[in-house]
Amino acid sequence: MGDQVPRDEEELPLSHYSCPSIVNSPSCIVLPNPNVNFEIKPNMLSILPTFHGMTNERPYDHIIEFDAICSTMRLGGLTLEGLKLRLLPLSLKDQARTWFHKLKSRSITSWADMQGVFLNAYYPHDRTTYMRDSLTKFYQEDSETFYEAWERFKDIEICCPHHGLTKWLLCESFYNGLIIDDRRRLDNASGGNFLKKVPNAAWDICEELATQSGKWDVST
Repeated sequence: MGDQVPRDEEELPLSHYSCPSIVNSPSCIVLPNPNVNFEIKPNMLSILPTFHGMTNERPYDHIIEFDAICSTMRLGGLTLEGLKLRLLPLSLKDQARTWFHKLKSRSITSWADMQGVFLNAYYPHDRTTYMRDSLTKFYQEDSETFYEAWERFKDIEICCPHHGLTKWLLCESFYNGLIIDDRRRLDNASGGNFLKKVPNAAWDICEELATQSGKWDVST
């Protein structure tokens, strides 16, 4: 009859149907050399940078610092790539760890894959657009010295290495965003007209003038 219940189901207590099930979800990472014996010690984990997935965090900085720390480690017979693939998940906390566990199982087979997925998640298109606009529409604050403005400009540029802007456009954008007195200083340091310089020379002049400004100028 249609209302008959399988024998094994009849014998289970009602509480069984509300118990959490044991899951074994495969990782998103396909690890190289899975049979290598190694031990990850607590002191190794303690020096790893952490990333929480917050909007004010800098994903490129996390990858760069993580990469630098891993390059100083040696672990059994693991390659550097294998080491990084094993340790990166342990550097993720809170929202970032939840994001990692949602990735498709066995979808990452290399460190390049891991970096790409991570940066695509935490450096979306709108963030790139914002950072690119921050460079092309840069302006110096009234209270900033030349040194402070130049360092802030470079900090924006480093935070978005994939901005795609050429050096000449970066130099021009910085120059156009300066207050009039500092534009004059750049022109004087360039022999009369900063915009007549080739990009590499223009960048070097900014560096030299920033060094001088850092020594003598005082922010207001």
